[in-house]
Formats: sequence, C-alpha cells, structure tokens
Amino acid sequence: MSANGGPQQGSWGSAADNIDAATLQRWLHGERPVTPIQYPDVAAALSEWVLDGDWHDKMVLCDTLWECTRGRDALIARAAAL
Repeated sequence: MSANGGPQQGSWGSAADNIDAATLQRWLHGERPVTPIQYPDVAAALSEWVLDGDWHDKMVLCDTLWECTRGRDALIARAAAL
C-alpha cells in the first residue's frame, strides 16, 4: 500500500493489501505509468495463412505479421530493453 493508502503502482501493474470503495476510486482515477501499445489488426493475415494450408513454414506467418506492425523497430527496441 502506498503512503496515501492507495494501491502501489509498478511499471506493470498495481497491488493493494485490501480493496474498498476509496482504494478502487483512487485506482480508477490514478495516472497510468505505461503508455498503451496499439497492436495491429492481424486477423486477415492470420486467416489467410490458415486458409492457405501451408503451415510447415511458420516464418512466412511471422514475416507477414511483422509487416502488419507499425513501428516494428520501436517495438523490438522496447522488448529488448525489458
């Protein structure tokens, strides 16, 4: 629990010793330390790969899905920093 009685914020989540209305209210209105990542819509590419039936080469799927990703280099750098 933080000094103000609210949930503890980490970079990946938050924790509280107990939950009551006040704790929940502080959590709902608190700042979010992590900027949400906008994941690409890969449903069409995945469906096409499945329908093609050429499942032995998973690198084709991998390359296709990465092509759908905007900001690929930023995501790779962010993942490497973890």
